[in-house]
Amino acid sequence: MRSLFAAVLAGAVILAASAQATEIKLSHFMSPQHPFHGMIFEWWGDKVSEATGGEVTVRIFPAGELGQGPLEQYSRAIDGVADVAFVVQAYTPGNPFPLSLIAEQPGAIQQPMKATEAMNRAQDLFADEYKRVKLLATWAMPPAVLFTRDNPVQSIDDVKGLKIRAGSKEAGRLIEAWGATPIFMPVTEVYTAMQTGVVDAVLINASGAAGFKLTEVSRYMITGFDSLPAVFTLVMNRDTYRGMSDAQKSALDSVSGEMLAAQASEVGNRITLGSIKAFLGTDGRSEIQLTAEAAAPFNEAAAVVLEEAMSKLESEGLPARQVLAKMRGG
Repeated sequence: MRSLFAAVLAGAVILAASAQATEIKLSHFMSPQHPFHGMIFEWWGDKVSEATGGEVTVRIFPAGELGQGPLEQYSRAIDGVADVAFVVQAYTPGNPFPLSLIAEQPGAIQQPMKATEAMNRAQDLFADEYKRVKLLATWAMPPAVLFTRDNPVQSIDDVKGLKIRAGSKEAGRLIEAWGATPIFMPVTEVYTAMQTGVVDAVLINASGAAGFKLTEVSRYMITGFDSLPAVFTLVMNRDTYRGMSDAQKSALDSVSGEMLAAQASEVGNRITLGSIKAFLGTDGRSEIQLTAEAAAPFNEAAAVVLEEAMSKLESEGLPARQVLAKMRGG
């Protein structure tokens, strides 16, 4: 009887442990070879498992395995198709992140790592934008540069009339202010568009040269003008988070927020620098850094677009200038 009781007790302990174990599904649309996969998503998964003593594990579904395309990542987290989703706010239909996307306004921030710290410390300003999910972390990449297929841009006159890929409305407004034509498309379509001449240039973070093989279809990288970064985030399904024990929530929170954002921002900066180095190390590829005089018209256009955006948001009752000050570390 004692042996039987011991066996039953041991089985109960195993069942209880199993009941507490949780596997969460993380969805993203990029290749598993993209640096974000291993250096951010797998890194965070390992931290979650370690912090929870193995009670919570993260299974990653890359390359759109839980549904193709970057546009619906936010919906997948809301609907529970994924427990955690990598979201590009600017791609999300309906613009549910107007304050978060202030960071993507041209010239809004010049120091993305500093802005990342500020955004995660001031999440109360963005709380309403993420009320349908659990916000895990948000971060900014270094400002975009211009990759051109054939055009050695030396002045703003050289971009007038060009078809330039834009990844967001903010980028589109800046491109229009330059006198060029924005062509909106997801980043996953950029390589073919450049290769076939659908677009003449791409406004994108420099990491795109390596991450999306732009080195193969671009000759020039233009820098030195006020630009705009991309803002990314990881969000979690509310019910998944609420279903965790208090201890699990606390552990997950401890490796998310500022800690996750700092890792992601540092990775973004590292791969950006590495991508630039690889681009410039490729035969026939070169950087054109605009002089202060040549950059001035670009920067004036950026300032106008930023002010228009701030005024519009303020007229809608949103604390745009307060948020911008916070993003700049104020």
